[in-house]
Amino acid sequence: LLSNPRYLHTLAQKGLFQDEKFIHYLNYLQYWRLPKYAKCIKHVHCLRFLELLQNDIFRKKCKEAPFIEMLHQNQYYHWCYSKTNQFQHKYQIKDDIHPN
Repeated sequence: LLSNPRYLHTLAQKGLFQDEKFIHYLNYLQYWRLPKYAKCIKHVHCLRFLELLQNDIFRKKCKEAPFIEMLHQNQYYHWCYSKTNQFQHKYQIKDDIHPN
């Protein structure tokens, strides 16, 4: 669920990001970023959010609905276009159509 910005917003609204025990728990979860564990994760955005949650400013911003909406939009556009961009780059596909 850590890959869901709206879930992060819920945790922030409940005050969990000010709870020292929960912050220590988030720090404990960092082991998931090790390759032997990370390969088991389906939604890899949670690893980036797990990293960002180590930052107090990020945790505070998670209370703000506009910030969460921005995260959600960025995540959505990444999902929409990252594979397409990787494929196009790999095979050097261009969107330009050149007349013969």
